[in-house]
Amino acid sequence: MRSYTSPQDRDVERRAWPRRRTLLAAKLACGDPSIIVNCGVRNLSEQGARIELDSAVYVQRPFRLLMMRDGVIHEAELVWSWGKVLGLSFTATHAAQAPVPDELKLLRVFWSATRV
Repeated sequence: MRSYTSPQDRDVERRAWPRRRTLLAAKLACGDPSIIVNCGVRNLSEQGARIELDSAVYVQRPFRLLMMRDGVIHEAELVWSWGKVLGLSFTATHAAQAPVPDELKLLRVFWSATRV
């Protein structure tokens, strides 16, 4: 987790990729792939996202973020957390419409079922 030495340090942009503000629906799968919680994506870049969970839950590795609108699955690492708000860094990205690794098939099925 990142810590800051002064309030000014929080204002320094450290991201390599620009982020954009969003209001997108997503699902966060954590730990056991059958644990899926609703969340909203508030900021998004090519390399990560700031998400807000609908409710406070204990989250555990691995993290997978399913973008409901686009059918994109991001494998991710937790960078920071503040209550129900999490910062994620993407480690891999997959299209739910295409073949995916076995550990992501449940998310692919989940996304396909919601498209009907």
